[in-house]
Amino acid sequence: MQILAGVILLGILIIFHELGHFLFAKMLGVRVLVFSLGFGPKLLSFKIGETEYRLSAIPLGGYIRMFGESLEEQPNEADRKISFMHQAIWRKSLIAFAGPFFNFILPVLLLFSLSLGQEQVLIPRIGTVLPGGVADQAGMLPGDKIISIDGKKIYDFGEMAGIIANSPSRPLNVKIERSNADGSQAIVALRLTPDAQASMNPIEQDKMVGRIGIMPAVMEPVVVLDDSSIFKKENLLQNFDKIIEVDNKPIKSVQALDDALENLWPSSVIKIEREGADGKKQELVIQAPNQGLKQILEADVIIKNTAVADADTPKLHTKIEATESLLVKDRKKTFAHWGVALAMGSIKELKENSPAASLGLKKGDRIVSVNGERLLSQFHLQQSLLQNMKKIQVLGVVTPAHDMFVYAFKLPDSIEENFKLDAGLPDIFGISLPNVFHQGETIGRNVGPIEAFNRSIKQTYSIISMTTKSIWMLIKGDAPASSIGGPIQLFDVAQQAAHKGLSYYLYVMCLLSVNLGLLNLLPIPALDGGHLLLFAIEAIQRKPLTIRTRAIAMQIGFAILLSIMVLAVFNDISRLFR
Repeated sequence: MQILAGVILLGILIIFHELGHFLFAKMLGVRVLVFSLGFGPKLLSFKIGETEYRLSAIPLGGYIRMFGESLEEQPNEADRKISFMHQAIWRKSLIAFAGPFFNFILPVLLLFSLSLGQEQVLIPRIGTVLPGGVADQAGMLPGDKIISIDGKKIYDFGEMAGIIANSPSRPLNVKIERSNADGSQAIVALRLTPDAQASMNPIEQDKMVGRIGIMPAVMEPVVVLDDSSIFKKENLLQNFDKIIEVDNKPIKSVQALDDALENLWPSSVIKIEREGADGKKQELVIQAPNQGLKQILEADVIIKNTAVADADTPKLHTKIEATESLLVKDRKKTFAHWGVALAMGSIKELKENSPAASLGLKKGDRIVSVNGERLLSQFHLQQSLLQNMKKIQVLGVVTPAHDMFVYAFKLPDSIEENFKLDAGLPDIFGISLPNVFHQGETIGRNVGPIEAFNRSIKQTYSIISMTTKSIWMLIKGDAPASSIGGPIQLFDVAQQAAHKGLSYYLYVMCLLSVNLGLLNLLPIPALDGGHLLLFAIEAIQRKPLTIRTRAIAMQIGFAILLSIMVLAVFNDISRLFR
């Protein structure tokens, strides 16, 4: 399966790349002698017109052979019209550029096909409001539906998130639709300014994006208990119980749960939902204990800072200080809520010998913050860890014994070097967190050809931009050389993508097609970009390069490519033995 998935993916990329060269050569009147998929000995071939089409033994590339590719060839006057090297410079440049260009066309076509037709989108309804965030301070509530931003009508959550992300520190006028208690609808106008925070994309770490602290998913009021909780001592509540009603008031959001716990009194009636050992859910009714809050509130604040000694930087200190502040607030809130806390961030499973276990984390510990920000979800933690695996990460953790720890650490190099497409938090860090969210409301909508085309263009441009930045980071040394992969990694990625479904497989094909196009445009002789460089030199000096100059340039180019290939294969083999 791995080999087949890799061969199909690579074959399509190569065919499309060489098809660009082939079509432009034919269009400009240059004779194409051979169109080969693969290198080395030919396995089968057939001829149509003047071109021989081959399938060759080594499926790691392809080529077209044009008449008159070498200056050593001296065609007669009649044949100069169909000779590649005797074409005008602009014609030769177009033919050389056509291969990479077609690698950019392929993603447009694939993404167009994936976008066209029926799709499910999240309506712009707020599922969760982060306590203390911009949206919370502005008065937004779970269930509010955002209908416009700065006068622009909003139809789906992704569109709204994009506007906010592109508006860091810029005031926005927001209109929301809110349901009243009597069932009527009210329009509320708000003005808020998104916080400017660093992008979680490792390629755009210097870019600031806007956030207001909302999610489409609804965080359910699922709770865990610390060791001091009277609910735990009297066996009234258990970890991962869901609070569904307090004193006959439904609890439909974490904000409603906060309000209920702040106003909880002895003998308050609480309805809960609990999952039994058989997986079936049952509803239970309990009474709050006949014990006040004073005894629960009595506790010392303990902060343990395990920051690594070789990273004493202002940025790290800022993260640690923010983490300490969040821990203190969370712990005080937990005590005020009778030792009851939201289950988000609670470690449900812990792998032995994992990065998390090596830090000293344990089941039941609750991760409150990551890199100075309040933890939003399991995905938030995963993305924060992946943002830059080489940097120091900062976690804020509260234990069931209400101790507080700040962990400053680096992920082991093996995580980055052996990263898989389908890797989740257990693979990366060694923990599992409870799923306390349910998806927001979706609607179906049709995507027409014009919208699908525009979307595919924008997505392809985004992939090109991100890939260009990645290559530049590699050239500058900001990304490790060990991240360069060869054929083994390519086949492995293809297999992983195939297992995740056709849409994911095609998207990975888009990524690799752009990679192939950009790499071929590098100004290395023997690559298309190298040819373009030589043609540019010819244009400047107004005469062809000598045969010797071109030969030396090609030898240098092949030496560079061979070095890169040796490094890629070495990295592939090294990964196999880790």
